[in-house]
Amino acid sequence: MELKDLPYFFSLPKQEQKIALEALLFTMEEPLDINRLMKILASNESNSADEQDIIEYELLDKIGFNREYVKNLINELNNENSDNDRPFRIIESGGGYSLVTSRKYGKIVGKINKNIVRRKLSNANLETIAIIAYRQPISRPGIESIRGVNSKEIINGLIDKGFVRIIGKSDAPGNPYLYGTTTDFLKAFGLNSLDDLPKLKELKELGFSESEESGFTLRIEMEDESKQIDEKNVPEA
Repeated sequence: MELKDLPYFFSLPKQEQKIALEALLFTMEEPLDINRLMKILASNESNSADEQDIIEYELLDKIGFNREYVKNLINELNNENSDNDRPFRIIESGGGYSLVTSRKYGKIVGKINKNIVRRKLSNANLETIAIIAYRQPISRPGIESIRGVNSKEIINGLIDKGFVRIIGKSDAPGNPYLYGTTTDFLKAFGLNSLDDLPKLKELKELGFSESEESGFTLRIEMEDESKQIDEKNVPEA
């Protein structure tokens, strides 16, 4: 394969490839798995990524432009971003690669995002999504046993907003759907992964308060009354 025959991305100098890769991931709403990413990068400028005339991966592999090459680009880019104290990094989660805010700046962005999201979500929405986030996978009956009210419309609304998705079915009678959070939920609340969810000692910031009798409780101010969820009594999903 001659240099002039290379796909546009691989014809760029290495440093420009890193910049282009970061820019590409910035524009994507969902994680890109390595196969899809290679398909996009291997497409010629005049062709779409789904056309049949994409240069064969085997030919690219022979000159070193393969999946490992792209993974190394990502690692180098992350190291450079860290060394230069840039606010972004590329992570592999949800089955693919995403450009996210680094942990150092995540708390700042998270506080801003959470304030915006909270203004857009009702207290019932926030209560339900908190239950799902910490107890996923969880069924609707499981959610309703904690909230004490019918949650069908709330769950459907969170699905429509892109914060919640169906991730399976329960083995319980009737095989109810199991729900979990999405990458949009993580982005909206300034999280890189579910591992970044606040631990009990950090929950005060999110509405948790310490009680001598019940340990940590999540206090949700409802329109007409205050409702408490006892953390200790939350059933396992």
